[in-house]
Amino acid sequence: MLILTNDKTSSLLRNKVIIITILLILTGCGKPVEFGFEINGSSFGFSDGTEVFLFDIEKGRDVQKSLVQEGKFRFYGSVEGIKKFLVHDSRFELYKTVWLDNSSFQMKVSNGDFESASTSGSEIQRQGEKWEERIIPLYKKREQLYKKQEKAEGSGAAIKTAIKRDIQAVDKEIVNQNQSFIKDHSDLKIVSFLLFESKEVFGKEITKTLYSNFQKDIKLNYWGRKLDLYLNHSYTLSIGDTIPEILLADISNKAISIGAYRGGYVLLEFWESSCHSCSDENAFLREAYRSYHHYGFEIYGISLDHEKSSWQQSLERDSVSWTTVSDLEGFNGDIALCFQIEYLPLNYLINPQGIVLLKNIRGRDLSEELEKIYTPKTK
Repeated sequence: MLILTNDKTSSLLRNKVIIITILLILTGCGKPVEFGFEINGSSFGFSDGTEVFLFDIEKGRDVQKSLVQEGKFRFYGSVEGIKKFLVHDSRFELYKTVWLDNSSFQMKVSNGDFESASTSGSEIQRQGEKWEERIIPLYKKREQLYKKQEKAEGSGAAIKTAIKRDIQAVDKEIVNQNQSFIKDHSDLKIVSFLLFESKEVFGKEITKTLYSNFQKDIKLNYWGRKLDLYLNHSYTLSIGDTIPEILLADISNKAISIGAYRGGYVLLEFWESSCHSCSDENAFLREAYRSYHHYGFEIYGISLDHEKSSWQQSLERDSVSWTTVSDLEGFNGDIALCFQIEYLPLNYLINPQGIVLLKNIRGRDLSEELEKIYTPKTK
């Protein structure tokens, strides 16, 4: 959730002041929630005890497992807005894309073939399958071309160039068809999710044009509000800019403001537990923090993790002793959208007045810069 300190957007942008509040997302495997999703599956071709999984594409992992009993399986939980999952078998050879909002629907699987499974009862699933009818054939065509490219590895340059040209043509057609679908179906709930998912591919200008054609209720849904934040309330910090106010929760759920460290030098560090470069960088940060923290140097690390357990494990693994906070929403969270985070690690060195001195200063370069700053104090 984004809270503005002023009702006028222009004032927000001039002052570059944002406050990010804590958002706790509960999903999963407890009792069904009153307004959550539910997938009721009927299976023909699976024996009792067969494992069926629900894979969260955004998180990149299975989030639920169901055992087939008397030809039935079931998944339930809750999601924010619309999310895309896969229902698959234990080998992950067979799967069905499911488009979930907090509603219920039925899935019928024949002969263990998830890909050809039929669904009913969900409007958002119907909309997702309507999009798939246009896009999936292009994905399959591209996959065939990649296989052709592998087989042509020992062929001449002309053949490989032709295949590469065909792949590029299909990629372009996928983008065009995706844009066309969003433009032609601007009244469907799913288009806000599709546009958000493709915003970097389309670029801001095309994204803004497509977004402007949405009906009001689409602009106000979960992904519509995320798009508004990305398009109208975000910016890229540059050297000389004043850091905005940020308020997020640490691992113990204590809200900590970056403004609390005003008056000293602060490194604002964006990172994630699964980012190997971030873990490597933490080794340098440990040394810098150990050497200069007692002179007033602080690190305000913002984790773009989804899972609190992963965040906690990385803090222990990397012996992180400085302040780290998170909204547990990853790259789709308000904080990542406001700062337009597209890669990790990313950092800003901020002076006592809250002004950005340096961007992406890493490794020994950071230590050398801190030595220049604190040398007069160490003599």
